[in-house]
Order: sequence, then structure tokens, then C-alpha cells
Amino acid sequence: MSLSEQQNRTLIAKSLKVVHTASMVSTTTELLKNVLSLPDVDRSYLASKLLESLDDGGVSSEWSEEIERRVKSIDDGSARLVPHDEVMAEARRAIRG
Repeated sequence: MSLSEQQNRTLIAKSLKVVHTASMVSTTTELLKNVLSLPDVDRSYLASKLLESLDDGGVSSEWSEEIERRVKSIDDGSARLVPHDEVMAEARRAIRG
């Protein structure tokens, strides 16, 4: 997902507002509630930044490209998504032979 400079500034401003609000709340639960109330794009941005902060070196550029390709195929509808119960049923059949 590529954002324009203006979109980045807007997200950063909103993120700073959440961080400022977070400094005033006393519990993690309240912080989570505030963050979950943000629009999807803002939560996604924050989630990616939080995950980056936990990353122990990141994924290779090849994996990053593969992840981006898969996300794009889901977003544009070209991916064939299989429900969990179907995947599990197929796995059980394969195990049983």
C-alpha cells in the first residue's frame, strides 16, 4: 500500500493524537480501545509500525514481494480463498489416506 505524502502526514498526525491520548490514559486496555476506534487504514499503519518495532531483522526482499503480491491478489479478487473448515477437512482426508 503506497500512500501520498499528504496521506502520510495525515496518518502521522492522527497517530500522534492517539499517542498523546495514550499518554493520558492509565491502562493498556484504554489505549487499545482508543486505537481500535481509528479507521482501518490508520490501524493498519500503526500495526505495521508496531510489528516493525518487534522485528528481529525483517523478512527478505523476496518474501516482502511475495507478501505484497498475495495481499494484492486478495484485494483485487484474483486469489482463491478457502474457508478454514474446508482446509481442515482436506487436511484430515490427506492424513487418513
